[in-house]
Amino acid sequence: MALKHAFRFDVGRLVFWARQWTVLLLGGLVLAMKPVQAQAPGQPSPTDAGSGIPFQVVSDREAVLSSQMMARVELINIKLGDRVTKDQVLVVFDCKELEAKRAGAVAELVAASDTHQSKLRLQGLGAAGELEVALAASAVDRAGANVSQIDASMINCKLLAPFAGEISSVRVKQQEVVAPNQAVLDIVDTQNLKLHMYLPATLSRKVAVGTSIAARINGDDQVRTASVTRINPRIDGASQTLEVEAVFIKQFPGLKPGSLGNGQILVTEAKPQKKNKPPKLP
Repeated sequence: MALKHAFRFDVGRLVFWARQWTVLLLGGLVLAMKPVQAQAPGQPSPTDAGSGIPFQVVSDREAVLSSQMMARVELINIKLGDRVTKDQVLVVFDCKELEAKRAGAVAELVAASDTHQSKLRLQGLGAAGELEVALAASAVDRAGANVSQIDASMINCKLLAPFAGEISSVRVKQQEVVAPNQAVLDIVDTQNLKLHMYLPATLSRKVAVGTSIAARINGDDQVRTASVTRINPRIDGASQTLEVEAVFIKQFPGLKPGSLGNGQILVTEAKPQKKNKPPKLP
């Protein structure tokens, strides 16, 4: 009776292992029959370790423009999303007080200049000394410097675009009074975009200036190629990451700063070199 049970146990074990080996053999045959796509020589291929590296699209130029004096906002020539050109007037401040000060400073300059000319004529007649003429000339210089100082302040009566771009934020309203160094608006260049990413330290040797990166924006199936332009020479000790910047090889309409995505490092495989055949001996 014990022998009969042992025989049944051994037969059941053999059937179990036979099924397992059958599954393994069939799986191996399926993998062997699966066609393998050959990578053309010289074509970039993504690295397994570099797949799925998160990045953010940032602008090469962006700025927060601030007021340089306390003044009332007289006119705002732009709105959110407007495209502006370099040196375009964006905001005009009320500078009537500065204009009045400049008019007074110009009058003082004219009076000082007339006084200086009078002293020079009197000196020619022997009725004025050299010291009087020098003091009159100094008064002209002081009045001229005062006018120049007011002119420098009046440059800030208009807020100009430092570069061509788009308005991303308007922080003040018309007729408001702004303080010195108060943020007025934000401008961003949407034409010259780049990728900002942090690579694992293990990939530091696979990345160099000129390395290509295949970038895919979240929610967009289009693959855009960027080229590495900047690499931080130091790996962050805490996170063990390497800061890298890459510039898109061309402009892509609709791509906006702040977008997130994932990238792959593309490695170019070397073309196989042809072996030179030895010359035939005569």
